[in-house]
Amino acid sequence: CSSDLFPSHDMSKYISEKAGIDLSVVFDQYLRTTNIPTLQYKISGNELSYRWINCLPGFAMKVKVHLGSETRWINPTSEWNRISMNEAIASFKPDRNFYILTEASK
Repeated sequence: CSSDLFPSHDMSKYISEKAGIDLSVVFDQYLRTTNIPTLQYKISGNELSYRWINCLPGFAMKVKVHLGSETRWINPTSEWNRISMNEAIASFKPDRNFYILTEASK
């Protein structure tokens, strides 16, 4: 199968158009680098702070996370973001269906 018949840029453009969002940096991250995006996070009481590291500039991919017994979608970028919960966050775990690393920050 020749890659010239359907170049990867055409494929990523097609998928982005069908999804209605620009996924070009996500495709570049996973298809054109060897770096695995790392979700860096901090928990302080009922607040979760998070951001992407080890990724291309402009990388922003939603990820599903489990915060104690609750499941949420978060929208990390390379800048720190935060959400507050109604109670203290007992645990943090990204959904296992995402190919990412995690790193707790002090």
